[in-house]
Amino acid sequence: MLLNEQIGIETVSDQLLDQIEGLYSKGTSDVKLKHNDAVKLETFLRNPDFALRKSEAKNMEEVFSFLERPLLEKKYAKRSYFGQIRKDFLANRTAWIYPKVLLLLSDYRFGSFRAGLSLLYLDKPLRVGEEDEVELFLLLSTEEKMAHVPLLFELDFLLENEFLAELRKGYSMFDAFLMKNLTVKENSKKR
Repeated sequence: MLLNEQIGIETVSDQLLDQIEGLYSKGTSDVKLKHNDAVKLETFLRNPDFALRKSEAKNMEEVFSFLERPLLEKKYAKRSYFGQIRKDFLANRTAWIYPKVLLLLSDYRFGSFRAGLSLLYLDKPLRVGEEDEVELFLLLSTEEKMAHVPLLFELDFLLENEFLAELRKGYSMFDAFLMKNLTVKENSKKR
């Protein structure tokens, strides 16, 4: 309902972000999210430590290992946070945000300090469960002030604009991101 009037990530307003934050703040108004404080997707796509591409992964444990390493090393979260994500995954509490795209996250209270993102694209998708295959894994670290919410909007916008198709062609994540942005800007100019 809150997103019905939003056209794309570039139109997300501070008011909308405050409304979303209000859904999670249990009625308190102590925490105010400022759009200026938002973490940017480009930061993570630009850095090969966070934007990984592998030919394949043997199993989910290997996927978790790839994804959590940069977030642990750069102190976005503690091991306990990733342990909770593993527990949630084993209990089938997962977020399929697009076909072949799996988002992994948990509550910041399990040991996450900063909003961050680690991405893993597999050339050969990994079968998860009985039928589902995953090409792109996203591991999100969260934090109390909800600074990860704008990152989710950016991810949604990116994935709905042929990002996976560009990855399948062999482009790096950052190049696919740049190509998608150029296409969106060109289409905007034509209107």
